[in-house]
Amino acid sequence: HLVSASRAQCSARVSGGAPRTKMRTSATLYAALALVWVGWVRGTSVSVMPQQRECFILALEQGNACYGNFEVLESLSALELKNIHVSIVGPGSTPRELYKNSGQEDGSFVEKVDETGEHTMCIGNKNPRGSSPVEVGFAFRKASSPGETGLAQTITKVLEGLQSLKDHQSYMREREQLHRKMSESTNSQVIQWSIKEAIVLAVMTVWQIMYIRKFFEVKRVI
Repeated sequence: HLVSASRAQCSARVSGGAPRTKMRTSATLYAALALVWVGWVRGTSVSVMPQQRECFILALEQGNACYGNFEVLESLSALELKNIHVSIVGPGSTPRELYKNSGQEDGSFVEKVDETGEHTMCIGNKNPRGSSPVEVGFAFRKASSPGETGLAQTITKVLEGLQSLKDHQSYMREREQLHRKMSESTNSQVIQWSIKEAIVLAVMTVWQIMYIRKFFEVKRVI
């Protein structure tokens, strides 16, 4: 469930010879590897049962940052949406809450890490038992290294924006699939009930014909 990956980093030391060529080669290689990485890294989704929560862990070091987003993939009422909570907490026995969101259909975050350890993102569903589970798409990633500067840092920021866009495209596809399944299920139920109704009407018609026929036969005998 956890969406995290380490970036391929390319660094070049500028010394003697031809520093510009080395820096350009490094930046080009960095961009190429990062674009390939963005091609397959995307957000995922989780189904959260009522009165439960799903949590995901990302190991981070002090000075790093985490970023990501979330989106509720189902149509909920304002009251149901109010019971959906997203939070990020730091490590330790008394973890500090880095991010909290409730009652919103989607959101994004970028949070700086002050302590090394496992950071946890939790998605909770406080709707009453017996209600339907809620599908939530999300992404939870490690941000760029604080040591990156110049062109490498710029490329990383652009790629992070592309990742966010790709995440939302993925959420749109998943939402479309959910709606299609719901529509197909509704159509199937309508067809089933239509067939049952036709059978009941046919049985009622045959019964009425037989009853009326029997009634006239009794009259004829009398």
